[in-house]
Amino acid sequence: MVLGYSGNNERDATVAKQTITQSLIPFLSPGKEQIYLKILLRSNELSTLENPHTPFLIVSDSDPLTYLISAKFTTHAGSDLKNVSLLVQRDKYVFPQNSLYPLNNKEIDKLWQQAFDFYLSRDHDSFFILLSRRHLNSKGKLLSLRSLFFCKLKGVFFHPPCPNCGGLMELCDDDEILEAKKLQLYSSSLRRYLFCPVCHASTKLSHFYVYEREEFDSPILQDRWDLIKGFGKLTEGKSQSNAFPCVRCPNNPECYGSGSQATSRIFPFSFYPFYMFIFEAMSLHSLDFLSLISGASFDEVRDHLSSSQELGRKERLNILRKKAQAKSPFFFQQDDRDFLEILYLKLSFLSQITNVAFATPNPQKHPSFGLSIDRFWVGIEPYDSHLPFFWNFRVKPIDIWLTSQENSCFLKVPYSQSIYSLALIWFYSFLVNKNHSIEKVYRYLGEELNEHILSDTCKFQDFLKEPIPNLFCQKISFGIQNENRSKRSGIQHGGRHLILGYTF
Repeated sequence: MVLGYSGNNERDATVAKQTITQSLIPFLSPGKEQIYLKILLRSNELSTLENPHTPFLIVSDSDPLTYLISAKFTTHAGSDLKNVSLLVQRDKYVFPQNSLYPLNNKEIDKLWQQAFDFYLSRDHDSFFILLSRRHLNSKGKLLSLRSLFFCKLKGVFFHPPCPNCGGLMELCDDDEILEAKKLQLYSSSLRRYLFCPVCHASTKLSHFYVYEREEFDSPILQDRWDLIKGFGKLTEGKSQSNAFPCVRCPNNPECYGSGSQATSRIFPFSFYPFYMFIFEAMSLHSLDFLSLISGASFDEVRDHLSSSQELGRKERLNILRKKAQAKSPFFFQQDDRDFLEILYLKLSFLSQITNVAFATPNPQKHPSFGLSIDRFWVGIEPYDSHLPFFWNFRVKPIDIWLTSQENSCFLKVPYSQSIYSLALIWFYSFLVNKNHSIEKVYRYLGEELNEHILSDTCKFQDFLKEPIPNLFCQKISFGIQNENRSKRSGIQHGGRHLILGYTF
């Protein structure tokens, strides 16, 4: 799906040598098209939003390079058209630098481009949404979006201006400039820096800004809070941009005066220029889906998400719960055959994940980007079917690791790595329940592997005859959340048959 925008994108000639970026702002408020993208907040109360944490409704925060935010397309009149998820590039990557698997900004740029090509070419059901053709260059490659800040008090987005001249801040990806400043190079590190090209060209004394300072950073570096405080200079009439909202805001004395509330009211949606994908909002996270089909109630899943502060996933659960009330969830709710139904649904779930895992042969992967159940989402579409509610589902990945990268520094990963990851997802799907966490399952598996399978005396023929000792089956139950359903199905200790691929 492609949504268009007819506005102009002006660009200062003084920064023409910088990487070309596009603005997201024209799509974030009603315009000529009367349809806009509304990024959802986790609360409508300013008192709740005025803290250092993100004001946006995060759906998932488990990926080292990205996070997922709730949004929707809506009309000027307030009618909601489509719920979506925004996959947004992080300002701060959350994995350690690994000398055996070097990563740099250029590699991550390539990763986004390859993922964009994958989604654009392979998806035919509007799951992936391209906002505008203007976000592509002449070769059809994805352009990054300008840095974007948000005022919680007024609910407006704006591009961060230079505190000195009011011009727009840019990402410095010129290694020569960075080397002259004795900063880490864009092409050989994961550090990124904002600067004002105009001030740098005229004085060479402009500040460089980072999202978060590190202990041994250069004294010339300032962080996001320094940049926000610096906006106060522009409220004194120095701004050259009419797009900076603080200049005309009657509340700016509170923010930049003695109250100094700017740092609690202004938050970077993305401090650096960033990539973003838009996906159709899926019904449930894969782990929540597994809990529900295993017998957990909506209330139990909701309480778990509340305690872990997974507010975005909780919102999706609440929406689905209303839709589920009109249909029966399963064929066999109060019947001994419910075990077979759960088994079928889980096998169907795993089948779809397996298809995704082997869609790209010989992928090139960093170890932090391996196959993970956390990256999969489930869409439930029961409306035109006479089947039970949980039977019409599709499993989709939302991530940027899906494809192999051309000319990458990563070595190709053997198929055994994908099979290993799929095996872990298999054990999670079938064995994890409210009494047995994944940590316990791994511990039991490790004990049995060390004692019976990896020993020198164990032969494969012996494993086929007696694969898993009864002790393991006593430790692990089939991943059903409801104890009564487990007892009724007679599968408290039936894990052995399931692992063997027993046919009923």
